[in-house]
Amino acid sequence: MKSFIKNIQAHDIKKYFTRTDMHKTTSIFIFILYLCIIPTLSYTPLFYAFSLIGDQAPITLGIHPFFDGTFIDAARIEQVERFKHTLKQMLFGKKQSDGSFKGCFLFNNAYHNIKSLKTIETTITSIAESEALKELLEKIKNDFIKISNYYKNSTPGVKAFTTGLIKESCEKRNRLDSSLLTWAKTTPENEDNIFKQEITSFRKFYTFLIDLHNFFNDLTHTCPKAHALFIQEQKKLFAIKKLLPTIIQKLKNNNNQIPFNQKLFFNTIKKNNILSTITLESITEKMILELCLEFLNNESTP
Repeated sequence: MKSFIKNIQAHDIKKYFTRTDMHKTTSIFIFILYLCIIPTLSYTPLFYAFSLIGDQAPITLGIHPFFDGTFIDAARIEQVERFKHTLKQMLFGKKQSDGSFKGCFLFNNAYHNIKSLKTIETTITSIAESEALKELLEKIKNDFIKISNYYKNSTPGVKAFTTGLIKESCEKRNRLDSSLLTWAKTTPENEDNIFKQEITSFRKFYTFLIDLHNFFNDLTHTCPKAHALFIQEQKKLFAIKKLLPTIIQKLKNNNNQIPFNQKLFFNTIKKNNILSTITLESITEKMILELCLEFLNNESTP
């Protein structure tokens, strides 16, 4: 676990994010709803190990202390971290086993990230390649919208909560022309169309993702209690996941014929708030075996 946390800190010092000016754009900031409200769906430690921090220190926002650890809890902070990880994959690519990064988007028989595509669009001279790049931009924008719309109708009322925080974050960062501010003036039903109209280049897309990341850095920084709860839950989940293969093998050796769905198992743990009822020290093979047997029993019961 110590090496796991050490790796996180090592990644945190990498300075990938730079501030750039941005012309007035509009975003579908529905991802805020995704991050702040929807409960955690599954566990994977990679997203947190890949955590990166921008070149500016996080800013404290005017969130009432009551919301820290209550409305914004460990599950919400995990969603923030998950999405920040997704943003960084879009911006810089997926981290490979050798430490390099591979882009997520195929263009001209090579994989690129948003940052490299932003550079390509300023140097491209071929009309055919220019059209292909525009098509790729539209595809990535549509994918972005599809993901956000999955959560769109599940979190009514959150925009009113976040609008003031977005405004505060942008003002303190001197990002007065930020797409986040424009989003605050956009009605939910118009978000998709305006996003398509206004995000017209990879440069604008890149800056939008940077601003979005910085806002969520501010949000997590402002909620230290929730973030501490998140860290503790990650340690517990990591400990359970480390011991789980041994438990599954024991179940197989005892002629247990019920397939063990690990993703559903972790979802069930989170849904039932089991992590809040146990300590890190109490996580043993015996305890996990009991959880697994209870899980399998519930799964086999009609």
